[in-house]
Amino acid sequence: MFKFKKDALAVASSSAPSTSVDVVGRDEPNTGGGHLLNPLGSRFRSRTEVKENQVGNSSLCEPQKESRSGSALPVPSNHQRPASEGSTRAPSPEEQEAFVTVVREKLKSHPYISSLTDLEIKRFLISHRNISANALKQVQATLEWRQSFNFNSILTEDFSDLEATGKLVIDSVDYQQNAIMIWQQHRHVPLPASSVTAAASSNIGTTSASSSSSTPSAQLREPSKKEKKEELSAALQASIERNLRFFVYTIERAKQTHRLRSDNKLIVIIDRIGMTPANYDQPLGKAIVSVMPHYPELFESYYVFPKNAMLMVAWKVTRVFLDPVTVARIKLLGEAEVPSVLGDIMDKRELLVRYGGEKVEGIAEQTGSSGGCVIGTGADSAAGDLVVDDVDDDDDEFVDADEAK
Repeated sequence: MFKFKKDALAVASSSAPSTSVDVVGRDEPNTGGGHLLNPLGSRFRSRTEVKENQVGNSSLCEPQKESRSGSALPVPSNHQRPASEGSTRAPSPEEQEAFVTVVREKLKSHPYISSLTDLEIKRFLISHRNISANALKQVQATLEWRQSFNFNSILTEDFSDLEATGKLVIDSVDYQQNAIMIWQQHRHVPLPASSVTAAASSNIGTTSASSSSSTPSAQLREPSKKEKKEELSAALQASIERNLRFFVYTIERAKQTHRLRSDNKLIVIIDRIGMTPANYDQPLGKAIVSVMPHYPELFESYYVFPKNAMLMVAWKVTRVFLDPVTVARIKLLGEAEVPSVLGDIMDKRELLVRYGGEKVEGIAEQTGSSGGCVIGTGADSAAGDLVVDDVDDDDDEFVDADEAK
């Protein structure tokens, strides 16, 4: 089903003299695994690792074939290493403080060093399992990303149009005060129809210099197929970049408003109810994966629903290549499980009515105006069950798990 490309991702290796803080070793960041569009992606292990439970110099594997759910499964990895290659224990508070001192001294000239808090710097060391040489490299990479991404201006930008869709919000907490990020896929459109129309017609109305000078009323020139394709491609890329900035903005805005406390993590709810092929956005998913190493130790767990036959098949294939920690973080739920499972981790006052709670979200959910999905509690349903009119069953390639039995 999947084609694996062994050299898609490689284990980063480095070597440096050992000091009281710096340790020689190889490691990759523990980003919490996965991404919003396909959470199955996480720290992959190669077939050799699965068979021998040993890393050595094996490469990471990445499924290259797009799944029928509309997303491939590209993910960062976190290999296990022999103890001789470096420390694998969690750093002590003293080691974390020492690492912060080293980072701020070595990178004091970088214009974005002040954008990182001490806690964020410590999380790089924690995610790299006390391998400070690799953690320092990732801090450097994050500073370079922040500079190229124009990170410091993100909170001044206007994303009101994307916020109005309600597709990505952080507005609740669980019992441990971890913030809840909710991604409703049926509300995401990779490129709005208005953008497509604008891109396709952007060249209409142009005239050549010769025709305009010789004829007072020159004929409008239709754009060529190549021009249309280039304009559409540019519009798609702009949409990906803006949605990626919106993803980062949502996290940073939650920090600013203290919905996401500095010492807490994110619980991600991936709501696939009512989604259709028009909502798939594999390029955005890959873009989100690319920035997740810059948020080490932030993503705590994922709840994905509703599960169906195709999702379960993909999960059975994928989980073989995941470490046990990552597998434990990903929960695939059936529709009827949602109210009870989410109710176990958060107060009903924090849980949306959509999921069996009492909290009303900003966008009306009973009208079915977003994605044609109508959710409520029906008289014929069991108490607490989630009643869903999943209108995409006849149009997409998904098969409900119950129907597949």
